[in-house]
Amino acid sequence: MPAYNFQPHFAPLILSGSKCTTIRGREAKVGATAYLFTGMRTKACKRLGQSEIVHCAPVLLAYDRHNDEPLIKLGATFLTTAQQDELAMQDGFARTREMLAWFKLTYDTAQPTYTKVGDKIVYDGFLITWGAL
Repeated sequence: MPAYNFQPHFAPLILSGSKCTTIRGREAKVGATAYLFTGMRTKACKRLGQSEIVHCAPVLLAYDRHNDEPLIKLGATFLTTAQQDELAMQDGFARTREMLAWFKLTYDTAQPTYTKVGDKIVYDGFLITWGAL
């Protein structure tokens, strides 16, 4: 029964049903109930809803070492530019570069990490999808 906390600007997207994914560092169990909140551990805590987790897959957000273009690997597949933008929109961002910039700002470490071929990793985690609220 995972509980996920979201920044306030994501709340309207979750409530409207246009955002039903999140990228997190821990794998989620398909079939488990996801509890969605904003402002957890504060007086402003608000429960946004709950839903069953319907999909969870490894996701890697990175920049190509040759041309600094975004790379997103979902499972074993590298997404096309159009698929990257679609994923970014599903996760509450206008475009892929905006999503990667947000992850870099939010989770950046002092020591960058790289894939085996030298692409710079922005975030390595899991794409979690839930059903309608």
